[in-house]
Amino acid sequence: MPVKVNGQYLVPAPLVDFNKTYLSSENGETLGSEYSITLAGTILPNKGNPIVDSGTFLSSFSQDSWASSKSPDDDPNHGVGLDDSLLSLMGKQEQIRKLFSNGQSVDVEILDLNLSGGGSGIKFVGRVDSINFPSEGRWVNPCPYTVNLSTSSFKESVGNGEFTDNHSEDEFQYFIRSASDSWSLSEDDAQLYDFSNTDQTAKTFTVTHAVNVVGQAVYESTGVTSGVPNYVNSLAPWQQASGYAYTQMDIGATNVVSGIYFNASGTLVFGDSFLGNSAGLNNYIVADRKITEDIDVAGGSYSINETFRIFPSGSYNNGYPVIHTTEASINRAENGISSVSINGDIVGLNTYEIETSGAPGVNRLVANKMKNARDYYVNYLNSDVASGGTRIYHLARQMGEFTWLHPEYLSKTEGINPKQGTINYSYSFNDRPPHIIPNSISEDINVSDVYPGQIISSVPVIGRNQPVIQFLNARTGYKRTLSLNVQMKPFVENWLADTGVIIAASGFWNGATDTLINNWTSTNKPSVLSATEFTKIFDAVNPANEVGVVSNRVFYSAPNESWNPKTGSYTYSITWDYEKTT
Repeated sequence: MPVKVNGQYLVPAPLVDFNKTYLSSENGETLGSEYSITLAGTILPNKGNPIVDSGTFLSSFSQDSWASSKSPDDDPNHGVGLDDSLLSLMGKQEQIRKLFSNGQSVDVEILDLNLSGGGSGIKFVGRVDSINFPSEGRWVNPCPYTVNLSTSSFKESVGNGEFTDNHSEDEFQYFIRSASDSWSLSEDDAQLYDFSNTDQTAKTFTVTHAVNVVGQAVYESTGVTSGVPNYVNSLAPWQQASGYAYTQMDIGATNVVSGIYFNASGTLVFGDSFLGNSAGLNNYIVADRKITEDIDVAGGSYSINETFRIFPSGSYNNGYPVIHTTEASINRAENGISSVSINGDIVGLNTYEIETSGAPGVNRLVANKMKNARDYYVNYLNSDVASGGTRIYHLARQMGEFTWLHPEYLSKTEGINPKQGTINYSYSFNDRPPHIIPNSISEDINVSDVYPGQIISSVPVIGRNQPVIQFLNARTGYKRTLSLNVQMKPFVENWLADTGVIIAASGFWNGATDTLINNWTSTNKPSVLSATEFTKIFDAVNPANEVGVVSNRVFYSAPNESWNPKTGSYTYSITWDYEKTT
């Protein structure tokens, strides 16, 4: 059987030994295969190919037709004398070493004996692993040699198209040597809060997934093109590895393997018996996915490391991808008003979004942790529930175990960090009675009564150490004072609604008119906008509406009203003098 290497025939044709080894992972999955080919040949000093010129002793490969013939009778004698046999053998060894040192691969054809010059046969581009001229030859006639080659594909099928060109009978999509796929899951310190039950929290978890694949160098022809070896499908070993990682391995959180935290199907569903969740609350959401890609061009390997957090959906944070932690400080007064301060930290998680607002046809994957944190804080925590009041209010009431808290906070502070995607807040509430004036932050209603006293005459007397005091058989009148101190919502929250005008960038009210200013300072003051509520307070305190008060004996002093539309501060006071029948 003729053996042809890089277009040159080896004569005598070496014996060929084929061994196929499957490459498998520890779980028994077959990843690929590799063929080891051994060419065991013999060099004759005065015969065969390569040849040696008897006059110059220069060695070369013959291109004559005899080199491909199956008959040893066609092999001409080189005419090298016996004394020059060693020199001939060394020249031929050099030619063989040169033949198998052509870059990273050699083109090998083991041809059909019935087709002179080659035809069907085993054809492959193999890697040269070693060349050996053993000591047994002693550099004398004959001189054996061994060439070890390896390959993972064949240029074509010997039979009737048993496999695709530049593949093998296994038809592996990618040529890889090894692959590993490892998962790690750990519980986080962070917990999620369920607003329906302040005592119930759920854990979050961090999942780490590492994929590492080592590819094979597989060639479809010798040499290089544009400085790159002629790999099969133009894929270098690391590219073979990356292709296998993307298409054959489980990338992404939905492929987490079965374990203590996962059910048998390997999906992100946690058993109710493990977390104690009620039905419908055990589906988990994936967020904060981060991918690290490592490429080793020389080593032919490709690896992906991905980490992500998973947390329960449903009632927990209403499904918003955030971590929300809270703490409360409670001040209970034995007599008077008790208060509670609630502090919270919201950490937005990246679920990522596709942004299409860039250049035409260009979409970008953008992080949205700040958006998620803001949506949760604004649209959920600060939204009203059916029973009234925001969720932050109800959270403070539940954590402080208050039957009643005033829904309008006393104060709040907020901190926002867009880079970290975090929002921290602090709210203060107390159990003051409900307000009467709409849109007021705080209101104090003070009623002061002065009751009748005796009227006396005090007359100084000369020589007496104290005056003469005499009851005049008369009493003073009744007196009542009403004082209102109301703090309305801040200026910015009311001003636009009151005026309908936006302040210029300069900070000046360029569009101010006397009508608009009057609306702001007079027409829209609390006693006008909330006249009905003020009338209720006035009528409730007015002594004329009490039993026993003489109806035509009630008189009031000039009411005193003060309104600062910028600060929202409002005060009102009035005093009545009246007479009762008893």
